[in-house]
Amino acid sequence: ILTHKCSCGRQVRLMELLGRSDDTLIIGGGNIGLESIATIIGKFPELSYHFRMMADTIDAKDRFILEVESIKPFKEEEYEALSQKLYDQLLVDKHEFLAFMKTNSIVAPLVGVVPPNTLPRNPRTGKIKQVIDKRHV
Repeated sequence: ILTHKCSCGRQVRLMELLGRSDDTLIIGGGNIGLESIATIIGKFPELSYHFRMMADTIDAKDRFILEVESIKPFKEEEYEALSQKLYDQLLVDKHEFLAFMKTNSIVAPLVGVVPPNTLPRNPRTGKIKQVIDKRHV
């Protein structure tokens, strides 16, 4: 909220919009944005762009969690294999995860591929809340 008066003479409070900050998570000091994760997911034709990324804390260390819906149902072992491939690609493309893991400042990311329409959606809009930070709740 700005403390100076509006030059037009209005008496209402003024707020300065600083932009959106809800599309990025800071994990161990590195920024993880929706676009960078979507780029990684796009390398897998079996995956949809319906995903969410979360942050939580384990033993005072940050943990990144990624859940992605597949485009069609698979067998359980296929989900596990695809999750492992996505995890490996995440560590290649977001190399800061490896650096933070080596310094023991974060817990290894948790990556999961789930069946279509599994992630919770807003019942009114049908949208998935894509960024969830559970560290400060």
